[in-house]
Amino acid sequence: MIHLQGITLVFSGPAGVVCAINDLSLRIRDGETLALVGTSGCGKSSTLKIINGLLRPTRGAVFFDGERLDASNVFAARLRMGYVIQGAALFPHLTVRENIAVMAKILGLPKAQTAERISRLLTLVGLDEKRFADQYPLALSGGEQQRVGVARALMLDPPCLLMDEPFGALDVITRHQLQNDFARLKQKLKKTVVFVTHDLEEAFKLADRVAVMHQGKIMQVDAPEKIRNQPANDFVREFLRL
Repeated sequence: MIHLQGITLVFSGPAGVVCAINDLSLRIRDGETLALVGTSGCGKSSTLKIINGLLRPTRGAVFFDGERLDASNVFAARLRMGYVIQGAALFPHLTVRENIAVMAKILGLPKAQTAERISRLLTLVGLDEKRFADQYPLALSGGEQQRVGVARALMLDPPCLLMDEPFGALDVITRHQLQNDFARLKQKLKKTVVFVTHDLEEAFKLADRVAVMHQGKIMQVDAPEKIRNQPANDFVREFLRL
């Protein structure tokens, strides 16, 4: 589904030229869930943004569903990638129903089809339509807002879901509940999922494979149990002890 080939991202910062991603290559299989973990500033979120076309690599190529992404097709590709970020980032002046429908409205989808889809998505993420659909984000808890964010990302039924620290801002109990809900949800949806997390246990719990990153490079990408039992190098070994 996703192929990153020799991706390098260089930018200028206060300290001079910074190499955020260094010759990174990665294949993400159709239907799998892959977690990106690593130290702060290792390039996890930048990698996700490059997949989505929010950042353009200095060198290298991104392929999505067999097609190389460039300026001519990146918008169309984004419509096939749901994006969920920390804190959900809902529009405060729109109701839950209106937040979920944003992309459907932009694309001019039929109102009846949109309403039916919203109803199904609210049920899917565990929110009662009568209770929540006409509420504004400020009336919702953090966990409820995050559920709405997931529903909004799924509005167009994309084959791929990108998630950047989706549960990171929540309290421990809510985070564990949403992790469990997401584990069940991904089994139903059968989508390709790439998510960034600082929580190693979350990655091991939810992902089919985990990519451990450091200084813009992938140190190891494997199934959780293999990373636990066969760390590829000293960095991964030390990272597991954090």
